[in-house]
Amino acid sequence: MVKLGKNTEFDKLSWQRQKAVIQLFQGKTLKEISQDVGVHLNTVENWKKDEKFQKARTEYSVYAFSHLLPKVVSNLNRILNEGEDKNVLKAIQIILSNSDLINSQSSQKLLKARIRKETAEAAKAEAEAEVAKAQVEQLHTVADKTREKMDKLSIEDLRNLAKMAGEDSD
Repeated sequence: MVKLGKNTEFDKLSWQRQKAVIQLFQGKTLKEISQDVGVHLNTVENWKKDEKFQKARTEYSVYAFSHLLPKVVSNLNRILNEGEDKNVLKAIQIILSNSDLINSQSSQKLLKARIRKETAEAAKAEAEAEVAKAQVEQLHTVADKTREKMDKLSIEDLRNLAKMAGEDSD
């Protein structure tokens, strides 16, 4: 029989109840379980209502999902690389969303973190664009002022500038 760890509700159950938990996880009917463990159908129904049995089911589900996770990740990787069947991808999504390893709360936190990151990256890009725009405007202003001053220079001033720059004057 499966051992989940010290002091878990699952490990405290009788072998019959442990087997019932496992078979419930596997999707077997109450009738199949009662026949397999040798108890009346009503007994299995009563077990399902018991708080400790419910906690044991949750523990086993977490255990089973955690052991399925490496296979799920491997298959997910294969699906992403090979463009596999969408039904397999949906099954993997269901397993991941129903496991306590990746619960809806952590998924929401991850999604919020991604949104914050994207928002920050967008704000950074916007700021960089504004800086670039300001630099371009500044260059245009300098170019315009330089053109205005050049237009005011006389031919003699232009010759003197050319001499200072080391060019022949024409």
